Amino acid sequence: MGTITEGNTFHVKNHDDDVIRMEFDDFFYKESPVIETTSQKERNLTPLELTMKTRDAVLSVLTNPTVGDKSFLVTIGDQTVGGLTTQNQMAGPWRVPVADAGVQRDGFQEITGNAMVSGEALSLMPIDPAASIRMAIAEALTNLLAADVSDIQNVIFSGNWMANLKDKAEYIDLRLAVEAASTFCIELGIAIPT
Repeated sequence: MGTITEGNTFHVKNHDDDVIRMEFDDFFYKESPVIETTSQKERNLTPLELTMKTRDAVLSVLTNPTVGDKSFLVTIGDQTVGGLTTQNQMAGPWRVPVADAGVQRDGFQEITGNAMVSGEALSLMPIDPAASIRMAIAEALTNLLAADVSDIQNVIFSGNWMANLKDKAEYIDLRLAVEAASTFCIELGIAIPT
């Protein structure tokens, strides 16, 4: 494949032709990092006042199929390409992505495979970012119970971190959420490479 030398150059050759020749310093950010200061938002929350009975409100929410709809996460591409999908996240006659897990076999003769689940708790984020991320991880783990996972240490999470660039105070919320995700996953023995 190649040779590692003591030089400071990344060099790729095709026979006698130089294809790439770059100094390693060109791969890495040389400028001093920009340091910004901001402060955390003050959360002025008012108690929720329901105008209907709690039971009626819960039934109203849970009878709407979009409550469990994860289409924004699972409709990026065709989930059945290759023929190894054993449980699609799209369920029912209208193909709504509400199944707990999407499961795919490792091969046509295999009984092992992988599962894809998602979890989110966006409505909690403005109130408590750290609790929101822990709830999202807990939801994903609960959804994963639909698949036969032999050991929690086989679970690997992928975080999707976003913040409003126009609101610098949201950076603090994002940091609180990422730190909470890291701490929670370490406590659970789950990998979350980001």
